[in-house]
Amino acid sequence: MVEVKVKGLISSDTGKDSSALVLQEVGGDRQLLIVVSDVAAKPIYRTLKHIEEPVPSMHDVFETFLNDTNSIVKYVAIKKFEHGVFYSDILIDRLEQNYTVVLNIRTSDAIVMALKFNAPIGCVDNVFEELSVSSKYDESEMNAVSSEDDDDYLVWMASQVHNLSIDELELALKQAVKDEDYQLASLYRDERNKRKNK
Repeated sequence: MVEVKVKGLISSDTGKDSSALVLQEVGGDRQLLIVVSDVAAKPIYRTLKHIEEPVPSMHDVFETFLNDTNSIVKYVAIKKFEHGVFYSDILIDRLEQNYTVVLNIRTSDAIVMALKFNAPIGCVDNVFEELSVSSKYDESEMNAVSSEDDDDYLVWMASQVHNLSIDELELALKQAVKDEDYQLASLYRDERNKRKNK
């Protein structure tokens, strides 16, 4: 198992509505890039920047539940990569009961919970060896995550939204409304309306 830490988020070259999560090898110079949707990137960004949601997210609720049941996230393991998807497990330590629960979880969600509990993150050797690259991104290239000028995820999204086509804006708008993220929905709507009124 290769231990990694979250380096930041960058714009992804693989999709206009996606980002890449950069995981840095602890004590090494290799990086693992995991493409995540902008919806999945948002809670990672907010957790890294310590930005509180106006209404608690499911990650916040899960964190509260674990704290209230005297449980912690002990470890996150990125265990395999198949058909373009990373698969992960989260190990939850039930402290009073003295046992560990292992749950399969979406990798982006696992990363959020690892950040919340300051838990170590590991990637199985064969996946890391196959997919990692020599350090490609430094702190200055971490869009919004490492920039002291950006105090909100919306600032980052505002800098990305011009890359979306009208059809992509419509889809992103529907998804943001479905996720009840009305600030992001407003951003997509305003960009769409601006282009339609040209």
